[in-house]
Amino acid sequence: MVISGKKLYPLWQTQMIPLLALISAIAMGYAIVIFESVVSATSLKREIEMPLLSKLSGLIPWIIGLYLIVRFSDLVFRGQLGLAFHGDLKGNFFLLENILFIIPLIILASPANRNSPKYLFYSAVSLLLAGALFRFDAFLIGFNPGPGWHYFPSFQETMITVGIISIEIAAYMVFVKRLPVLPSTGHA
Repeated sequence: MVISGKKLYPLWQTQMIPLLALISAIAMGYAIVIFESVVSATSLKREIEMPLLSKLSGLIPWIIGLYLIVRFSDLVFRGQLGLAFHGDLKGNFFLLENILFIIPLIILASPANRNSPKYLFYSAVSLLLAGALFRFDAFLIGFNPGPGWHYFPSFQETMITVGIISIEIAAYMVFVKRLPVLPSTGHA
């Protein structure tokens, strides 16, 4: 997206977009581990590995903090931060994206919240949505390919994506139930 020039709205058109994508991907990696662990433990009626997840979640506020510092210092440096408050679709999506990043930062800043499966789950979902929205905004909301061009995923493209995700979830469930993926619970 760096080479898209004026086609990308200034809230996302930055030389920092590769770094922002990397930092958010690292944060999303931790979030998906927490999300998957809580969901699989709950659905398979297993104990949630709280000591591990609590330690892991302690890194997330630092990563999100780094992301937000890079994100907002870049906007301030380029003089584009005001665009977020115009009240238009792009500005509102930008604000939503960053609110979704701030929610887990606030929740996981408290050590007590890092020991709560509920707060870990909410934080992971918020962070995953934030990272996905960052990418969605940069590629769809903020991108204007030129006069007469408009793109939004068709119903078929959306259903293919949903289908692939469904296959991944089904495959995961088969592997977990048929292979020794998760540690033994001690029951015969």
